[in-house]
Amino acid sequence: MRLFKFIYFPFLLLFCIISGCNIINPEESIPAFVEIKAMNLAPNSNFGSNSSNIKDVWVYADGQFIGTFELPAKFPVLLAGNHNFQFGAGIFKNGIASTRAKYPFYKFDARTLNLIEGQTITIDTLTVEYFSGLKAKIVEGFEGSSFPLDTLSTSLAPLAFDTANSFEGKKCLKLEVTSIDSVLECKTNGPYNYFDLGKSVYLELDYKCDEKFYIGIMSTASLTSKAIILQVNPSASWNKIYLDLSQTVVNYGISNGFQIYFLLKKDPNTSKSTVYLDNLKLLQD
Repeated sequence: MRLFKFIYFPFLLLFCIISGCNIINPEESIPAFVEIKAMNLAPNSNFGSNSSNIKDVWVYADGQFIGTFELPAKFPVLLAGNHNFQFGAGIFKNGIASTRAKYPFYKFDARTLNLIEGQTITIDTLTVEYFSGLKAKIVEGFEGSSFPLDTLSTSLAPLAFDTANSFEGKKCLKLEVTSIDSVLECKTNGPYNYFDLGKSVYLELDYKCDEKFYIGIMSTASLTSKAIILQVNPSASWNKIYLDLSQTVVNYGISNGFQIYFLLKKDPNTSKSTVYLDNLKLLQD
C-alpha cells in the first residue's frame, strides 16, 4: 500500500540534507504520521453548489510549509507534541495535471494536532470553504426557467435544459449539435468589466461531454471578437474544471467588457455531439 506520494516536500528534504538523511534511522529520528483520506468544500448559499475537484493537500505546520501531497495522503512529520496545522486545497489548474496549484478561493482547514513519534493521526475528511469576501460574478446552477446563456445566432444549434443527465439538482444545460445544426456558439449574458487588475479570476464548471468543446471570452462590443482559452476534452462522467482567467482578463482589456464564450462543433464521424454543463461560476478575490 502506498505510504505517501508527495508533490513537493521541502521540510523533509531540508532535514535530510542537514542531518545526513538520519530521518531513516529510527534510533535518531522517528517521525509521526498524518493520514488524510479526503477533502471537501463546505456548502455556502452565496456561492451555489459545493461541488469540488480537490486533488492535493497543501500542508503547513506552525506557519512553515511542510509539503504538497496527492489525496488520499499519508506523510511523515518531524515534529512531536501539539502543533497548529493548516491544510489547503490543491487543484489541477485549467484541468492539467502538470499545473498543480493551491486554489486561492478556498480558506484553509486549521487544526491543532498532537503528534506522537511513530504514531499516525488519521483525518477522514478535511473541509475547506470559500473566503467570505470573494466576489461572485456568475453563480449559475441552471435550475431556473430561463436560459442564462444566449446563442450567437438563430441559425446555430439551440440551447436546451436536460433533466435526465444533471450533475445535481433537477436540471443541467445541454449543448448539442447534429447533422442539421453542426455548430453551437453561446455566451453568458454579461458584460463583466469591473474586475480589479492583479486579482485572481477563475471560472468553475462541472461538465460531461462526448466531444471536445472550447471555452473562451468575447468582447461585449463585437460578437466577432473572440479568444479561445481552453479546449476541454471528452469526459464520459461528470468532471470539474477550474479555469484561471486572471492574466487573460488583463491581456484582453477589461475596459471593453467581456463575456464567457462556449463553442461546440460536431464530430464529422458521429450523428451528434453533446455537452452537459452545470454549476457555472465566475469568481474573483
